Amino acid sequence: MYIYFLFVTVKPGAPIIQKTEFVENKMKVIWKAPLNNGGHEIKSYEVSFDDGSGTKKTCKTSGNHTSCLFDTVFTLKAYSVSLKCENGVGSSEEATGKTRLNIEHKKVNN
Repeated sequence: MYIYFLFVTVKPGAPIIQKTEFVENKMKVIWKAPLNNGGHEIKSYEVSFDDGSGTKKTCKTSGNHTSCLFDTVFTLKAYSVSLKCENGVGSSEEATGKTRLNIEHKKVNN
């Protein structure tokens, strides 16, 4: 008698954008790993944002990071944020969101 195992791997599900934080004209995007990694570990994440003026910034991280920090964001602008991940099979669908930077800033003590 033979027992065979079949492992099917697919593209991962979309990661989950948890929140955006604004600190001293910088924007930090924080997310959770996708609920379904497609049977492979997540190798990388790609986060992009656009302020509507055609300027798009992108941050790429390894699969064990769950945040990215973008420099030089401006007050009173609405930003569109997109996030996707990649495993050994392919890329996920994009998770998207919108956020707005208010005038109030937080000061971070290092």
